[in-house]
Amino acid sequence: MKKGRSRERKADYHDRISGIKRSKPDKTMTNKTTESRGINLPSEIEMDLSSHENPFSELVSELEQARNFASLGMRMSSSSSSLLNDLQSDNEMVVLNGLVQLASDLSMVQEDTIDRFQLSSLIPALIDCLRRESMADIMLHAAICLHHIMDTLPPSAGLVVKLGGVAPLVEKLQNLEYIDIAEHALRALEQISVDHGSAILQSGGLNIMMNYFDFFESAVRRTILSIVVNCGKHINDETTLAESVLPIVPTFTNFMKPSQEDMTSIKLTCKFF
Repeated sequence: MKKGRSRERKADYHDRISGIKRSKPDKTMTNKTTESRGINLPSEIEMDLSSHENPFSELVSELEQARNFASLGMRMSSSSSSLLNDLQSDNEMVVLNGLVQLASDLSMVQEDTIDRFQLSSLIPALIDCLRRESMADIMLHAAICLHHIMDTLPPSAGLVVKLGGVAPLVEKLQNLEYIDIAEHALRALEQISVDHGSAILQSGGLNIMMNYFDFFESAVRRTILSIVVNCGKHINDETTLAESVLPIVPTFTNFMKPSQEDMTSIKLTCKFF
């Protein structure tokens, strides 16, 4: 009897041990333990990583920029003639889409690649777009494109002057219904005024700018004053002085009042005189 009971106890004990070994872990407890461990450590690692700049970020940025320029170069080489056809189209939406794409491309182009745009053909097309008064967005983007071209390649301002671009730019200053077009026209004229201020003087541009001076914000007013100062360097005779400069002197003197807080404008005014 004792041996039988002993065997039964051993068998019962063996079954308990086996049952423990065969039992599956509590999923709830395991998940909680894993989650509790997973919250602290990864967040600390993340904080540590975020405290250091990614050493490859600059390289990735440069590669992305190189890819954009490569794509731009291929697009310029393959579609220059197509672009000119778009700008000369009778369909205004075709013209506008071409100008929008051109403005985007010109914002990225560099001086050593801008010649691929065939400027001798492109600039006349843009000047013609400035005269398409039936659609304001066409005039706006044409002015933006001219500004980008002269900003990237300053000598191109001479080509804009030679091809008659000053007059339509000055005309845009007299229609303040589209103030954004006038502002971009002024930016283009500022670039022209550096070396070709006499063309603006001959067009009567200074008088027009100063007549509408009060309608612009202070930043745009400084652009106008900068144009006037640049043009002043190209006054070579008394006739130009009397016709283009003396009529705007009263407006200039307003900036010499003690209440004027715009020091940049005061400095430009003093520079002019």
